Amino acid sequence: MKKTMIKAVTLILSIALLGACQSQPQNTQNPKDVLKAAVEKTNEADSLTLEMEMKISMKAEDDTFEMPTTTTIEIQGIRDNNLIYHMNSAMNAFGEEVNVDMWYFDGVMYVDTMDEKTAMKIDLDSAKSKINSEVKMFDSLSDYQAKEDANGNITSVSVKISKEQLLELMNSTDSEMIDEDILDSLENIQINELTYQINAQGFVSGMEFGIQAESEGVSMSIQVTCTYSKLNETVVEKIDISGFKVLDFED
Repeated sequence: MKKTMIKAVTLILSIALLGACQSQPQNTQNPKDVLKAAVEKTNEADSLTLEMEMKISMKAEDDTFEMPTTTTIEIQGIRDNNLIYHMNSAMNAFGEEVNVDMWYFDGVMYVDTMDEKTAMKIDLDSAKSKINSEVKMFDSLSDYQAKEDANGNITSVSVKISKEQLLELMNSTDSEMIDEDILDSLENIQINELTYQINAQGFVSGMEFGIQAESEGVSMSIQVTCTYSKLNETVVEKIDISGFKVLDFED
C-alpha cells in the first residue's frame, strides 16, 4: 500500500510542477492565453511563497486511511540567478508524523528528514532545461474554460487533462518527469480539472485539482490546493550547513 501511495503522490506533484511552470504569454481574453500570460507574469517575480495542501484518502475493503500533507515553498533570487530555496513539508502517514526540510543555495541541496541531514550538488541549469521542455506539453491541450467577474475580467481558468492525454504528451516529448509505469499502475484514473485563480493584478494566486484512482484493490482520492503569495517580498535565509553529510551520486 505504501508503494502505491508513493506512486500516486509522485504523479500529483509532477502535475503540479508542470502546471505551475507554463509560459508564453498572450494578451487576449482567450482563456488559454490569459492563463499563460498570468503564469508568465508570476514567473517574472524574483521571489514568491507557495503553500500547498494535499488531502489524500484511501479505502481498502472496510478500512479508510487519511493522509494530510502541508507544504510551504519559499523561493528567492529567481531572476538574478542567485537562487535560494526552502521547502518545509509535514505529512501524517500510517500513524507517523514525517517532517522534511529542504534548502537550495550555492549549487547544493540540503535535506533534513527526521534529523537525518544530507547534502548533494544539484545541476540547476539541467533541471531548468528539463522543466522548460516539459511545459510545452500543455500547448497540446485545448479544453480551457474561464470564469469572469462582473466587469468581464477572467478570474479563473480551468483545463481538462486525461490519463490518455498525459501518455500521448509524454510520448511526443520524450518525457522523463512522469514515469509511464506510475500511470499504468493506477487503474480507472480520473483527473479533475486543473483550476487556476488569477487576481486583479494579473498574477496567478492559486491552483487546485484532484485525482481519483484505483490500484491493487485500493481506491484513492487526492485533492490539492496551492496558494501563491509574497511575490517579490519573500526572503529566504541560508542555514548553518555544518552537520550535513555530503552525498556523491556521480558514480
